[in-house]
Amino acid sequence: MEFWENLSWLAGVAQASCLPRATANGFWAGKMPALRRLSVALSLFAIATGSASAQPPKATLRSHGLVVTYPPGADAVALRACDIADAARKDLDAKLGIVPPPEATLYLCARTEFDRLAAGRLPHAIAFADSRARLMVIDLNSLAGCSNNDLAIVFKHELAHLALDAAVRPWTCPRWFQEGIAEWVSGRLRLDPGDQLRTAASLDALLSLESLSESFPVASDALALAYLESEAFVGFLEQAFGPGALRRIIAALRAKGDFDAAFISVAGQPVSELEARWQKTLKPRFPLLFLLVRSLTLFSAMALLAVLAFIMMLMRRHARMKRWRKEEALEAAEDSEQEQQGS
Repeated sequence: MEFWENLSWLAGVAQASCLPRATANGFWAGKMPALRRLSVALSLFAIATGSASAQPPKATLRSHGLVVTYPPGADAVALRACDIADAARKDLDAKLGIVPPPEATLYLCARTEFDRLAAGRLPHAIAFADSRARLMVIDLNSLAGCSNNDLAIVFKHELAHLALDAAVRPWTCPRWFQEGIAEWVSGRLRLDPGDQLRTAASLDALLSLESLSESFPVASDALALAYLESEAFVGFLEQAFGPGALRRIIAALRAKGDFDAAFISVAGQPVSELEARWQKTLKPRFPLLFLLVRSLTLFSAMALLAVLAFIMMLMRRHARMKRWRKEEALEAAEDSEQEQQGS
């Protein structure tokens, strides 16, 4: 691609996705001054083309079509990323029929540089991807102390964004589908996501997929729910329509260029209808009881059990007293009858 074509696109209509620590924002959400946007675009382009001469000293590794650029001391992380790359490519191809673009670049950097590249708009993110620059940027500071599995999850998430954007035009995919695919294929393990979704459903607090088509919310709780819902609905598609459903949707989207048409060709119904069906599976039969039970802590559960035990004790005592009074009444009646007979 020509230099000025890259530069023009990066400066104006950058498409990027990010992986949150706990939350995340859309990379170019909101308005950014033109000069600041141009400055960030130039920095990203310099990284992608390897011409960032003003950057701190970096080392480079190449493996399985991946270029890893990293600062001194991050050799282990860079080597691990290279090890993950081949398996991640094969996994994306097998599950979704998509592969990342050749010579994609993974740029590992400190938090200060990450914030500069993200123009300060991703304070809670640990990574983001820019598909047209074929670039992934990961904050090394946020990975400090994390396991190799954590790196694999982050890397696979961003690699999935590049692969999906290389397969279809990014603007044809709703945001929830993009993030849902990236989360689903990354293999992230969550603590009982179904329980969290059932809680939101019980409170009638689920976000509509339509509201997540263009962008995700900024508030941390709503943002976390947006990612969770997106991944869950994508997983529901794969379960409801059999293994390969997501692959077929992507293939249809590649052929048709229209997401709604591609979705209906596989699901046989619009997103809104299937979403309503999916949400019904999440809502408990007795929402209030579910919320009450879920809100119980160990201490409150013990206290509730103690109260129930005390109530049962009172009930047994009341039944015992009632039985005694009945027995005393019978004995008194018998004594009275015997006295009457004796007289």
